[in-house]
Amino acid sequence: MTSGLRKCPRATSKNWSRLFKKFNCWRVTVKFKPAAGRLEASRVKLFYDAGYWRDEVAGDYLQKHAKERPKAIAIVDGNRRITWGELYKLCVRFALHLKEIGIEPGEVVALQLPNWFEYIICYHGIQLAGGIIVQIGADWGSAEMAYGFNTGPAKIAIIPRVYRDHNYAATLQTLRSKLPCLEHVMVARGEAPDLYTSLDKLLADPIEERVTPTNLQESQINPDQIIRIVFTSGTTGLP
Repeated sequence: MTSGLRKCPRATSKNWSRLFKKFNCWRVTVKFKPAAGRLEASRVKLFYDAGYWRDEVAGDYLQKHAKERPKAIAIVDGNRRITWGELYKLCVRFALHLKEIGIEPGEVVALQLPNWFEYIICYHGIQLAGGIIVQIGADWGSAEMAYGFNTGPAKIAIIPRVYRDHNYAATLQTLRSKLPCLEHVMVARGEAPDLYTSLDKLLADPIEERVTPTNLQESQINPDQIIRIVFTSGTTGLP
């Protein structure tokens, strides 16, 4: 696991040029203003009253299915089968590990995984911990990775060890000097290099037996919060 001793500078109009030259990177600091703060209260109420908006998030449905049909299959990934009950348990487990690492509500986690079951666990686990997901393309190269991880910026990154014959752990290692705010890196499906954390081992570690899941209640999100940042993509420029 990487050290969190480096102080993350905040990008402003005054120091943007200095940051760019010092870290040789693109960096986007996002101000996370909830939907309720961007629209008039009367309009927000109108959307809720009309049923367009609901006081629910995706994690609420995950918990609902886990309670109502815990033994039903939720995910099929190759030969792996995961029930709703198992899925919710793994999501809570991952969220507790994030809290133990030090993720705070509103902090950003970069999620760069392909269509694996681990993606679903991390996606919901991040939200259960109160974090914000920056969704990174699973096949992005080094330039796009640097840009995406610096959006937010991300405090934690979750990457595959290898995907489509590309070693993402090695690529990220070459980018560390360009990612001043990245404190922790988790690696899925493969051995984690030195200073990185194995996602496989975290998901196998029953932290819920040591830490009560009620610790997640203070991080509960609501529908008016920003919970995910998604990029559009083009053929000639950065996302």
